[in-house]
Amino acid sequence: MAIKITQLHHADIFGYIADFLEAAKLLGSLEKGEQLAFELVDFAQQAARDAANLPWDE
Repeated sequence: MAIKITQLHHADIFGYIADFLEAAKLLGSLEKGEQLAFELVDFAQQAARDAANLPWDE
């Protein structure tokens, strides 16, 4: 069962996004890691978009 980004607390979401971007940075430094790095950045962008639609009054 997958967890949707909207099921997480916003502080956790930002932490995960930071982790995804750090992993993408490390993968981008590898010769064959560029494609996965781009996919992680795309995923992080979508997570940020989804998080922006969450109510912030929790």
